Amino acid sequence: MSIHHGRMFHASGPNNSDDRRMAIVIRYVTPERVRDTLGSDYAMLVRGLDSFKNWINVAPPPTTFFEKEE
Repeated sequence: MSIHHGRMFHASGPNNSDDRRMAIVIRYVTPERVRDTLGSDYAMLVRGLDSFKNWINVAPPPTTFFEKEE
């Protein structure tokens, strides 16, 4: 696992294994200061209201922990 500041340069060597390399990226931004210029990024509102509608908003889970419906 590796954690970086968003503006820090970081790199790693080639993946020589048979397994894929995976990543999860989490960024906290304010809706009034940052907008998606391509119209293809998704976001989940953490708190407050997004009156600017600059993102494709994804609904949060219904509760903190919930069982998957089958």
